Amino acid sequence: PHLLGGVAMLLALSLAPPVLADPTPEDIAAARALGTDGVHLADAGDCKGAILKLQAAEKLFHAPTTADRLGECQVSVGQIVAGTETLNRVVREPLAANAPAAFTAAQQRATAALRAALPKIAQLKIHVDGALTDKVTVTVDDEKVPSVLFDSNRPTDPGAHQVKASASGFVDATQSVQLTEGGSAGVTLTLKPDANAVAPVPAPVPAPTGAPPPAPAPDATRSGGSKTLPIILLAAG
Repeated sequence: PHLLGGVAMLLALSLAPPVLADPTPEDIAAARALGTDGVHLADAGDCKGAILKLQAAEKLFHAPTTADRLGECQVSVGQIVAGTETLNRVVREPLAANAPAAFTAAQQRATAALRAALPKIAQLKIHVDGALTDKVTVTVDDEKVPSVLFDSNRPTDPGAHQVKASASGFVDATQSVQLTEGGSAGVTLTLKPDANAVAPVPAPVPAPTGAPPPAPAPDATRSGGSKTLPIILLAAG
């Protein structure tokens, strides 16, 4: 079986559409070797090791046979959202009428794996209070969440997650959440003003263009000397 799988991988990679703009023969050969190693690791049950090989192969040269096994392994290690997206790519990829049988088999296998994995995706809804939405940064396990997804279901892998909200002038808010397969949960993060925050210094207002320069300060020496003549005239009088 391993030998047949290797032969199928060689054929698939030789006919697959390229990922790089202009893949060199060295790129194609490296992708073939990486893909074959990745499939062997996946067959042996080492999906963590297989993911590294298969991802590298896909970056060099895409093939449904490589992407299919990559998606399966991602789902196997708990990366269900990423894995279903990889499988979706294989399922939706149009195949030519003369596509090799290995491509068709990979697409059928990806369809079955996708059908089984989709119900496992969990949903996470995040709500933030205390600060304007466009001023808030929210992360889930250090991955930034776009503000348009606040108060909406966000497809998320099952398991434990750390949700954090931050904004300038506010104390960070953090909350842990545990998601079950196919389950949903919501978190509310409340940002409170930071008493130790330094207020921003307003920028100086520039002078209007073409404004006349300010008048020079009066010369104290000249101003004082101008009083001498009136004093002499007053004394003479």
